[in-house]
Amino acid sequence: PQTRSRIINSLAVSLSYNIQNNLSVGLDYQYALSDFTQRDREDEYHRLLGRLTYAVSRSSQINLQSGVTLGGSSDPNIDFDNFFLSVTYTVE
Repeated sequence: PQTRSRIINSLAVSLSYNIQNNLSVGLDYQYALSDFTQRDREDEYHRLLGRLTYAVSRSSQINLQSGVTLGGSSDPNIDFDNFFLSVTYTVE
């Protein structure tokens, strides 16, 4: 819908380190500022997450991600403060 039209400015920074050939860790930071063009609303949030990736084989890996999202909105009903945890298994 047109009332959700918006411009999003974002920035992402990522730091990664290979502990072994099949194991890496990383730290990511994301920032986003959304300005809704069709209504009076602005959202801002920060996300900080840590990740661990283990390559089980050449064609599969396990990913563990965890972190926090912080932020707010000019709309009082919207709150981005949250904790998240994700475990994925990928096969090519």
